[in-house]
Parts: sequence; structure tokens; C-alpha cells
Amino acid sequence: QTTEDVLGYKELFVQSLMNGETRTFEAGKAMFGRDISDGFRIAGTAVLADPEDGCTEVVNTVRGKVALVRRGGCMFVEKVRAAERAGASAAVVLDNLPDSGTGTLAMSGDGTNDVNIPAVFLNKVDGDTLMDLYTADPVMLVLELREPQTPHPDQKC
Repeated sequence: QTTEDVLGYKELFVQSLMNGETRTFEAGKAMFGRDISDGFRIAGTAVLADPEDGCTEVVNTVRGKVALVRRGGCMFVEKVRAAERAGASAAVVLDNLPDSGTGTLAMSGDGTNDVNIPAVFLNKVDGDTLMDLYTADPVMLVLELREPQTPHPDQKC
């Protein structure tokens, strides 16, 4: 059994409704919250949380949307918990470490089971690309968290 089998990864499908551009990113899964490995999908418009690190109460409107939060300042699960309390339907944690590369990372929890929304993690390169798309089209950017549509390049057939 490989690390990939244990940790897995998810897809974050992004579509700009303004210009029709689409992108798909490999995203690290959360070891807490709603599992999306059973075919469950969730989609919604993106909104950058305020505060961006999501470590305290989210004060802007994220209800029914996919909250974007930046890594750092507190545990991953605390960020997603804050987004959920503010009404977000899902969360995407964006890496802020410049040396993090392009791989995926599974987000660990804190041992509690009180988060009910799905969440994924994007590395720095993909997170920056997503933020560029968000900045260009902040109202009409739709994110979908889902199982991978194609096999991971490292998986054996």
C-alpha cells in the first residue's frame, strides 16, 4: 500500500462563469469533515474569507459558498471550523509557504469530529493560480470539490 493509497487526493475543479475558463487542480484531502470519496460532490461560488487566515470568526459573507482561507496562524481544522460556523458549504486552504512545491498535502485534524463540511488543500503554486482567477472574476468563480476524474499519474493500472 502506497502513501497515495492512504492519503489520497481530491480534485478541485474551477470554472469562471464570466469567461468560460476552466482549470482542474490536484488537492490534498482533509482528515476531518465531510468525506468526498463516496462520489459526493459540492460546488459553489468562491469567496476569500475575512480574516484570510480563518483563525478567528469569519466576518464576511461566506454562507452557501466555498470559503478560501490561507494557511498559517492556526490548525487546518480550526480554519475549516470557522468557515463552517460562518455558513460556508466547503473550504479550500491555500498554502502560503513559498518552498512548498507542487505536491499535495493531507490536512490533519485535532481528534474531534465536529466539522461537517468538506475541505481540500492547494499547494502554493496552484493556490496562487486560483487566487489569480479569483481576483479576475471574484463573483462568478465556481469551485467543485470532487473525486479525481482521471487516475493519478503514479497509480498503476
